[in-house]
Amino acid sequence: MNVVDRYLRETSSYGVLDVMLTDIAVRIQLTPTDYQRTVDRFDTINEWMDRDGSPLQGLIELFYPQGGFMIAATVARHATDAEFDIDVMVQIGWPADVDPEQALATVHAAIRGERGSRYHDTCERRTRCTTVRYAEMHLDVTPSVRALGREERTSFIFHSKNRDRRTLYANPFGFGQWFIANTPAEPVFGQYFEKASLDYNRMLLEALAKADAEPVPAQAPVYRKSRAVIALQLIKRWRNIAYDRRHPALRLPPSVLLAYYVGLNANKTRTLADELIHQVECMIAALKEADRLHQTVLAFNPACPDDELTDLGPLTFRSSGSSSTSCSPSPPS
Repeated sequence: MNVVDRYLRETSSYGVLDVMLTDIAVRIQLTPTDYQRTVDRFDTINEWMDRDGSPLQGLIELFYPQGGFMIAATVARHATDAEFDIDVMVQIGWPADVDPEQALATVHAAIRGERGSRYHDTCERRTRCTTVRYAEMHLDVTPSVRALGREERTSFIFHSKNRDRRTLYANPFGFGQWFIANTPAEPVFGQYFEKASLDYNRMLLEALAKADAEPVPAQAPVYRKSRAVIALQLIKRWRNIAYDRRHPALRLPPSVLLAYYVGLNANKTRTLADELIHQVECMIAALKEADRLHQTVLAFNPACPDDELTDLGPLTFRSSGSSSTSCSPSPPS
């Protein structure tokens, strides 16, 4: 069977629900414009922090994305007053015993700059990072120091809030590599989703051309994704809307924990609809097990056992057992 026959045979088996979910997933991807704008801002922040006169000049060793942008699971904003976010790690040539407050304050000062500079009024100091806000997105910059003798890019990150100062292990790069390895794009579905995405973007381009708008940058995100990654994006979009409408005062369940469960239980089904249902059922099973034990969910980074993924999460259950238990899928129909 040649490639074309295989593509036609598999895609012809997709049901109505698969087509509808794909259509939704296409629409929640970052547009080429937003993607390019994000890359440009990423590069600009990196250069700005290392500028002449910056307290970090000559000290930045690595500057790299983490979270959804690294694993191609960022979702577009769901409302005009909402934002999407990009997480960045900046590895700095400090000693490992640097004071957490000093580390966070120095990074914030490097980004904020002097009065009147580009980020002075748009950045906010947080417990573990500095957030830079734009009109439609925000970028979180987390300082880190390489933990020598540990797994690749295992680092120390810093927590400082009032008198609570801590140095913690983290390896978001390792987590991203683990997730990517566990969710490889399937050739047929990846091609199908890419085609749907490009068709949608072509429609947007035509609409923009009619409106005499500025041209969209040529660079576009990679669209060939696995069903598991698309399921994660659909879950994140549902979370964003549900919490925005029903629980606006509560913290969102952390994206890294959703990614952890998806990576743990990925690609064990045949269709996008089955994958989404399977992933949601696995998450519900973990929560129910924790509830049964009167505990809260506890999960650790598979690439760094000392990196707890739930230490800032808002979940109400904690279960050490659920952090390493995968979920067997229901037989596909």
